[in-house]
Amino acid sequence: MHWSLILIIACLALAALKLALTVLIMVLAILIVWGAYSKPAEMFGLLAFGLLGAVLTKHPFATIGLAAFVVFVAWMKSPSTPVQPPLLPPPRRVDQEEHSGH
Repeated sequence: MHWSLILIIACLALAALKLALTVLIMVLAILIVWGAYSKPAEMFGLLAFGLLGAVLTKHPFATIGLAAFVVFVAWMKSPSTPVQPPLLPPPRRVDQEEHSGH
């Protein structure tokens, strides 16, 4: 085999791989748009989770600090629930007939 034939086959294989990768990226983009249309909360939650993972790998201390700040703000904005008394049976109603002794 000549070197030129090997080079042509390698170029064709790389072009096929590039085309396959391009098709996969386009399918992924279409699925993201479809997911944002059909289930927006789940899709944007997944994208936010992926963004959090990407930022966490690059800047771990800043991400942990930001997450702590978000949790603190959410905790401060949540309505404080008063402590509920234990569940007791309702008080018994005393009728007039029981008091009269009849």
